[in-house]
Amino acid sequence: MIDPPRPEAVEAVKKAHEAGIRVIMITGDHKATALAIAKDLNLVTSEANVISGHQIDSINNKELQQKFKDVSVFARVNPDHKTRIVECLQSMNYVVSMTGDGVNDAPSLSKADIGVAMGITGTGVSKEAANIILQDDNFSTIIRGVEEGRNVYHKIKRVIAFVCAAQLANVLAFIIISVSTQIKPFDSVNILWFNLVVETLMAIPIVLGDNDNRLMLDKPRNKKESFFTNSLITILYLAFVTAGTVIATFFIGKEVFNNVEDAKIATILVMACAPVIFAFAIQLPNYQIKAHHKMEPTNYYLLGASLIALTLNFLIIYTPGLNLIFLSTANENNFETSPLLSWQMSIISLGMMGVPLLLLLAYDAIRKLIGR
Repeated sequence: MIDPPRPEAVEAVKKAHEAGIRVIMITGDHKATALAIAKDLNLVTSEANVISGHQIDSINNKELQQKFKDVSVFARVNPDHKTRIVECLQSMNYVVSMTGDGVNDAPSLSKADIGVAMGITGTGVSKEAANIILQDDNFSTIIRGVEEGRNVYHKIKRVIAFVCAAQLANVLAFIIISVSTQIKPFDSVNILWFNLVVETLMAIPIVLGDNDNRLMLDKPRNKKESFFTNSLITILYLAFVTAGTVIATFFIGKEVFNNVEDAKIATILVMACAPVIFAFAIQLPNYQIKAHHKMEPTNYYLLGASLIALTLNFLIIYTPGLNLIFLSTANENNFETSPLLSWQMSIISLGMMGVPLLLLLAYDAIRKLIGR
């Protein structure tokens, strides 16, 4: 008679260990049975890694915490033992997820940070006590859920990083140019275009890309970690680089070519296009991910959105009649014909809008080189 672990469970435990998740078996089975199954799952190597319920009764919580250094399997346990195990792990600053299906699992499911009840074999009491109900009773589904959660969190951080960097660059460029020259580089129509069209068009596809399997090679984040940890530097770096590029474009047009109208049009073009170009290259730091692992999957939705956004940006600048609506310099000077950006400033703008991308790639390369 044998009840072996599912084949997918072995692979799921391996993925959990790679992701920095510790897997502990708690069972009512005999110590020898628990040891045999745990070996199949690569949880333990010897009997020294297994303790039974009566051994737990003979030690206090502090001693039990010491046992966790070597022990990953608990056999012949009762509901009180399970609750003690959860409490000890929490006191060691672990985020604890507990699985169970019976009435006797309800106290530990309720005590754990994340209680997971079995949807098929689980009792009503265990389901009521749990936070999550596993519909297929498969441990590998939990690991897939961890992977999905990490990807959702990472994508949200990338969206926030992109929007914050673009908005901050917009504000910095506007303030610095306005204060230093008493000239407003763009008006409300341009700002609405940046915010409602360009940034929205780019932000949505970021979350539509395929999941990045490399995130399962990273370690769990601290539950007290700030949302902006590991992304604030990237946000500030992109914001200042983009703002500097936009400001430089304006002053090249104003001082070198002595044409304020051209300078303002070029400034709008660079401000609208630079974030589009660097959006798909934003890589938030994952310090445990090494360079030899495979590349992040290509986000074709984001590439398509980038092409659409760039096309729209060039249309509002170079389409006669349409640029009368979107260019502030046209409204201020009451042009009877559509203003056109000179070929000199067009070439400079094309070069300038790629500068933030090049510097971002250089920044990422340096960060990987120094292991940060």
